[in-house]
Amino acid sequence: MAQWKFPVETDTMTGRIKISESDQDIQESIRIILLTRKGERVMNPEFGCGIHDFVFDRMETTRLNMLEKEIQTALARWEPRIGELSVSVISDKQEAEKYLIQIRYSVNATGQFFSVIHPFYVHSGIQ
Repeated sequence: MAQWKFPVETDTMTGRIKISESDQDIQESIRIILLTRKGERVMNPEFGCGIHDFVFDRMETTRLNMLEKEIQTALARWEPRIGELSVSVISDKQEAEKYLIQIRYSVNATGQFFSVIHPFYVHSGIQ
């Protein structure tokens, strides 16, 4: 089923809203889940992911593991089109407060595997 492209864009030729389909739509859905804070959607307050709760944390091994689990739980719950799912969070070697969320998943309909990397910035102050 085709959905509006995220972020929403219009086609300059037709003036219509651009559409995302299949694999691109799933990747955009993953991004929406990660960027939506739980409670943000009034009609569906459980929707989203709790990664925002980690923004001011010191990213030690235990917190990284908790962040990975939060992401995996949210994606498993809110994106039923994906199967085999693994999430890992690693620090960016070039930016001290930047982490890379790597999401590997398969698409249930095709069995095809994909990998998405989403940046995550923390503001942990002086460490």
